Formats: sequence, structure tokens, C-alpha cells
Amino acid sequence: MRTELFLKPKLEEVSTALEKVEATIRSFVKSSENLGEFIIALEEILVNIVKYSKASYIKLEFELREENRKWTVFSILIDDGEEVPKHILDTSPDLSLPLSKRKIGGLGLYFVKKLIDEFKYEHINGENFWFMKKYFS
Repeated sequence: MRTELFLKPKLEEVSTALEKVEATIRSFVKSSENLGEFIIALEEILVNIVKYSKASYIKLEFELREENRKWTVFSILIDDGEEVPKHILDTSPDLSLPLSKRKIGGLGLYFVKKLIDEFKYEHINGENFWFMKKYFS
């Protein structure tokens, strides 16, 4: 099952898209134990695109596949915003430091990488591609 959503980069549209994604997954996946992790990660990426990238559009594609009675969701977010700086993508924040000593940026992506089974970002021909894969038990 594959779905495409086109969003304007507005926070109201993020909420609507997340509701559609969650409802679609719940209609197929009986045990949605990991669904919250996927939705939080997806929301983090979408909100960052809206707030920081200066994108004029966001395309969300997601696909559910069932293999051996286990479900996997594949998602790709595509936007035409600014390229994410390498230092933000590569940040592994030192969580032992007090907040006042930490550098700003990268904490959200750090958590996304912890919540998602496979994550990849690429900037190609002026577009950002955010690939995420999550397994459901």
C-alpha cells in the first residue's frame, strides 16, 4: 500500500498529514507498538522543514509492506528547501553536558536516528530527500 501527500510548508498541514499517516498505518498494522516512534520522528523532520528550510513544498511518500506477518513502513520526504548543513546531520550531542554548554542544532535529528530503524538524508539537484524505514512488531 503506497500513499503520496503534498503539503504546503505550514504547521497546520503537518498535523493533518500526521493524522492521515497514523490512521493509514493503524488500518493495516494490528500491533502498532512502534507507531508512536515513527510518528514522532516524522513530525520532527516535517517541523524542521517548515521552520528552518524555507521550502515551498513538501512531498511525503510512504509505503507499507508486509513480509512474514511483520509490517515495515518506508517513507520519503522531499522538499525544495535549503540543504541541511553537514555539521547538523553529523551531530551526536553530548547529552552529559548541561544545556548551557551544548551547541545548538542537531538534537532533533539525533533522536530521529534513535527512533527510526534506517535513516538517510541526501541533497540532490536542489531537493532534500529524507529516507526513513521503521519495522513494526
